[in-house]
Amino acid sequence: MANVTYKSNRKNVDTELARLFYLTLTGAGEIVSGKAKQLSPKDTGRLINSIDYQVNPADREVIIGSPLEYAPYQELGTSKIGAQPYLKPGMLKSASSINALAKKIFGGGFK
Repeated sequence: MANVTYKSNRKNVDTELARLFYLTLTGAGEIVSGKAKQLSPKDTGRLINSIDYQVNPADREVIIGSPLEYAPYQELGTSKIGAQPYLKPGMLKSASSINALAKKIFGGGFK
């Protein structure tokens, strides 16, 4: 009878997948925050300079936004001022670039 041995590569696969997700999320953060900066109101430049992103690898998410108190009011408007959206349109206009990036990163296979 032939000896058959089994070696699990799951740990290596999980590590590589985590790396690829991180690269994709980081790239998506760069793309969307860049587009949001292009689309944001340009009064003083404070909003543009405050837009940033944070990658959360554990939840496979990237959070994009601004810590400025008035940032949500610019995006969504108020009863007194109209909305000047920049985050949602930035994300929507970045979708094809993010898809291309993900295909490039994941399409290359594992190293």
